[in-house]
Amino acid sequence: MRQIAYIRKVPNWPAQKQREAIGSVVAEYGDETPVGAVQSIREGDSLIVAAARVLGDNREAIRHAIEEVHKHGGIVIEASTNRTSRSDGVGMMADAIGDLANEKRAAGVKGGKEAAKIRWREKQSKRMPQREALSIWLDPALSIAQAIKKMPGWKKGSAYRLLGKRNVGAGPLKTRNTERVIRGRVYFAQRSDNGRIKIGFSRNNATKRVASLSSDVETNIILTIPGTLKSERALHKRFEEYRVRGEWFDPGDELMKFIAAKTAAE
Repeated sequence: MRQIAYIRKVPNWPAQKQREAIGSVVAEYGDETPVGAVQSIREGDSLIVAAARVLGDNREAIRHAIEEVHKHGGIVIEASTNRTSRSDGVGMMADAIGDLANEKRAAGVKGGKEAAKIRWREKQSKRMPQREALSIWLDPALSIAQAIKKMPGWKKGSAYRLLGKRNVGAGPLKTRNTERVIRGRVYFAQRSDNGRIKIGFSRNNATKRVASLSSDVETNIILTIPGTLKSERALHKRFEEYRVRGEWFDPGDELMKFIAAKTAAE
């Protein structure tokens, strides 16, 4: 009587773990299918496996392998439980089918998580950068709905969660007496690679504001003028035809003429 091992790496059963369960044998087979191991079985031999699961990737494949061993006059011994295919073949098959079902469920959970990650990355790639969204979100002249509409890729829930509370009124402040005027500087900052210009607003230090932009490309301020959030928005509207995204604009003729005129006037 010989003991022949069949080892095949499957989920939850690494090859080393199988060898530890099986122990010492006359020969070891490690093919993708148990055909070679089964054909080597003679009358009275035992095919040793760590678990019946390794004999195939579905119910029929596992049952076929066990039946072929029996035709050659041998038996299958499951090393992890000491069961044999002659005395407890039903139990071996039931556990093998259970192992397959568990692997399928685990793969489904992993696949679901990977799909969720992909959807999240796609959503992030289409969302307005957080710094640009924040200036719109905190604009006291906009209602929540108006702010969200100007923030591509953002929703009310994500805005509150990532940008914080607005601490402004529920809607536009229309009258001169009630409008909250925040004075500062409207700045024009130009990228060194494609020449695009950012029209932004800073209450205190425009240079520091531009330096805080998360970009590997050098961006330099080419003009600052006194202004408010309202005047910043007016400039955005004035040069709408050149807008690329958010506060970034292509260096169109009218925009560059405006910058040149303001620069010359200072």
